[in-house]
Amino acid sequence: MSGRKPVLIDWRWVGVALAVLLAFDVTDIAFYAGHVLSLHGLAPDWLQTKLFDMNREFGLVEDVEYAKSVLCAMAMTLCARRSREGLFLALAALHIWLAADNAMALHERIGGVLGERLLGGATLGLERPADLAQVVFFATVGLTLIALFGVLLRRAPQPLARTGVILLAAAASPGIFGVAVDAFRATPAAVPLSETALIMLEDGGETVMLSLATALCVGCLRHSRTWSSSWMAEPAGVRA
Repeated sequence: MSGRKPVLIDWRWVGVALAVLLAFDVTDIAFYAGHVLSLHGLAPDWLQTKLFDMNREFGLVEDVEYAKSVLCAMAMTLCARRSREGLFLALAALHIWLAADNAMALHERIGGVLGERLLGGATLGLERPADLAQVVFFATVGLTLIALFGVLLRRAPQPLARTGVILLAAAASPGIFGVAVDAFRATPAAVPLSETALIMLEDGGETVMLSLATALCVGCLRHSRTWSSSWMAEPAGVRA
C-alpha cells in the first residue's frame, strides 16, 4: 500500500473551490489595476470608484475576504459538530479573530500604542516604532496560538493532527504574508518600488492565500460527510 499519509480533506473539492475563488481574486486584482489606470486617465472613469481600491477598507476585495472568513468559520464549526473535536472549534475561532483583525486593524491599533509606550522609539530599520510594534505583537499572538494548537494537535489522532497542521498553516498564511509585506513597505528598500505594486503584492497576496485556506476548509467539510465512529483511525498498512 502507498506510504501516503491520510488527511481528512477531499482534494478534488479543494481544487474546484480554489479554481472558483482564484477567478474572483484575479478579477478583483484586475479591477484594481484598472482603478489605478483610470486615475491617470488611461482607463474608463467608472473604474475610479473606491469600491475597486484594494488599499481601502470595505472595498470589493475586503468584502470578499470577509465572506471567505465567514465560510471558513462555518465549515470548521460544522466539522466540529460532526467530529466532536475541539481542534475544529479552535480553527473556527481563529478565522473569526483574523477577520476581526482585518476589519478593525487590531494589530495596527495595538501596535501603535505599543510602539509609543513600550519600545522607546526603537525601529530596527523600520520606518516607525509602530511598524516594529505591529510585527512584535503579531509574532507574540502567533507564537501563543502555535503553542495552544500544539497542545490540541499533540493529543489528536494522526490523520486529524496532520489535517489540523495544514488548516492552521493555511489560516495563518494571509496574516503572515500581509504583516511581512507591510513591514517591508516600511523599510528603505521599498522606497524605489512602486506603491501600487506593493499594494497589489500585499493585498492581492493576502486574498489569494485566504482563498487557499477557504478551499481547504471546504475540502475538509466535504470529507466530513464520510466520518463515522471510526473516522479517526489510520487505514491499515499506513503508519504515522
